[in-house]
Amino acid sequence: MLTGMAALAGAGVGAGSALVFAERRAAAQDRELESLARRVTTLERLSERVTRLEAGPSSPIARGQPD
Repeated sequence: MLTGMAALAGAGVGAGSALVFAERRAAAQDRELESLARRVTTLERLSERVTRLEAGPSSPIARGQPD
């Protein structure tokens, strides 16, 4: 009887430990996803800037031509 209760208690500790590990892992994955999202946003902005720079100035004044 005591052995069975001890085994159940041990299983509970093991399950609790696994739950804590899973929660920590999920939190780490959330942080990684947030970091990746920021990087993607930064890359999108840089890509837009490069596209605008490659297109060149659009106004005559910016091109150095009289209007």
